[in-house]
Amino acid sequence: MVTERLYYGDSYLRIFDAQVIDVRPHARGHAVVLDRTAFYPTSGGQPNDRGVIGGATVLDVVDDETSILHVVDAPVEGTVRGEIDWPRRFDHMQQHTGQHILSQAALRTCRAQTVSVHFGAESCTLDLDRLEMTAGVAGEIEDLANAVVVEDRPVLVRMVEETALPALGLPAGEDARGDPRDRGSGVRPLGLWRDARPPDR
Repeated sequence: MVTERLYYGDSYLRIFDAQVIDVRPHARGHAVVLDRTAFYPTSGGQPNDRGVIGGATVLDVVDDETSILHVVDAPVEGTVRGEIDWPRRFDHMQQHTGQHILSQAALRTCRAQTVSVHFGAESCTLDLDRLEMTAGVAGEIEDLANAVVVEDRPVLVRMVEETALPALGLPAGEDARGDPRDRGSGVRPLGLWRDARPPDR
């Protein structure tokens, strides 16, 4: 059964109710599948959410193709309430938004594509497809990213057909960033700059 991913519609949702539809054995406890969830799985460099489901501690959240597995320390059943560890989630959201701003600034400044990212408790890393980068170019990227932050632009999330990505100045196909499962469906969530034109150079 497909798990409804509530975080795509409301990334600020902290508490939700859901129905347990499956419980599987797991090396760290029990893997619980819900009919709907606000728990974000590890994906695209962003670590999974933690929190509580029906009184059980959520240790891990895994995307299992169509379902989201919630690895918990105790079995749960029936209708349960899930509660996200909000400080952790909000930290990841801020890092993720910052990464998109930096990635787009790098793309617009020197056509450098983001190839991987990692968010953590102490640091966030961004890997670009450039072997070398001068301090001057890095400074231009930083200046552009800071200008966007100072403008306090709204963050928009849209579901976009993959075929529309090149018109937005974003890569499509195997090099596209995002969840491979979403890519296979031809639709994926995408945060956009207010000015969504392709880069000038």
